[in-house]
Amino acid sequence: MSAISPEDKYTRAETTRNTDLEQHLLNINLLKSPRPSLRRLAIKQSDEENSNSTIDKDIIRFEEKWTDENEKLLRKWRDDALNNSKLHGKKARKYNVLYNLFGLPSCLIPIILSIIEPYLEIKLLFSIILCIVGVLNGILLFFDFSKKKTLHFEYEAKYCDYSLNLDAILCKKKQFRQSFDVVLTESLMEIIHLSDSAPVI
Repeated sequence: MSAISPEDKYTRAETTRNTDLEQHLLNINLLKSPRPSLRRLAIKQSDEENSNSTIDKDIIRFEEKWTDENEKLLRKWRDDALNNSKLHGKKARKYNVLYNLFGLPSCLIPIILSIIEPYLEIKLLFSIILCIVGVLNGILLFFDFSKKKTLHFEYEAKYCDYSLNLDAILCKKKQFRQSFDVVLTESLMEIIHLSDSAPVI
């Protein structure tokens, strides 16, 4: 089977273009016709042409290409995610210290008091120490350092995973990546979800 020459392709394109032009002119003439049936026929043909044109446009999809500007945006999001991960980790360790600072005494003091109570002569001191334990337990219950610590550690890991995912995408050669618009949408939705659900730093 012989290949189609460029001249033949050009001739066919010109023929198609001329045919479309003739059909368009014919429709215009039919619209000017005094007969209602011919005008309706022209309107129907025009609607069919517009419908086919819309379908063709919907089928065609152009992918967003990877550029240096595109990569710069994703690298910025990756750096921001790493920074947020470090901040959440720092906050989690702070709450861990506070939890240990208030939690250990509130657990150990009653045990120690139960041992030394027979030998404790000053009952007022005993009452004061029990009041301190109650205050420590109240602080732990009200501020809930344990829950905050766990939540910040969780989002430290989530932001770190997000930045690693972007690193994995950016380290690939451009021809092996998904189209940029797909990666952009997925990354944007994920960072919005993380930002909306993350605890306040």
